[in-house]
Amino acid sequence: MTSQEKNQWRAPKLVGVGVYGADEKQIGKIDDLLLDKNGSAQTIVIGVGGFLGFGKKDVAVPFSAMQWRTEPRKTPATDQPTPMTSTSGQPPPPMKETDPAATEASQGYPDKAVLNVTLAELKAAPDFKYAPSPLDEAAAQPAGGGDQMKKTTP
Repeated sequence: MTSQEKNQWRAPKLVGVGVYGADEKQIGKIDDLLLDKNGSAQTIVIGVGGFLGFGKKDVAVPFSAMQWRTEPRKTPATDQPTPMTSTSGQPPPPMKETDPAATEASQGYPDKAVLNVTLAELKAAPDFKYAPSPLDEAAAQPAGGGDQMKKTTP
């Protein structure tokens, strides 16, 4: 491969994309994207609630449950430079809509994610937990296979 295709997004750019419910109200933001070993997106981790990062909880949903949207942009339909002010006496140039897929490819991500749930339903979902580190688990185990050593006095 030598260039990005229109149907490809840049995974780091998805972090921070707003997640909206079916009612078009924002219910969270994408905090993380989990891939399988083949590179397929499996899970979206959404940060829900909180204020300035406090009180936020992470909720995970399948990548396939998310709908993605990008609105078309309007750009001048001519190659002529656009006047800086509308007082120039010239009519505004004709406008055309851009292809949303081309917009997504150039910015590297869609405008928003839509999930068919409400904010209350997402807040009620179980908290998502990342896999624990094996080093943390080993440190929590006492030496000697878990047997407690008895303290003796001479």
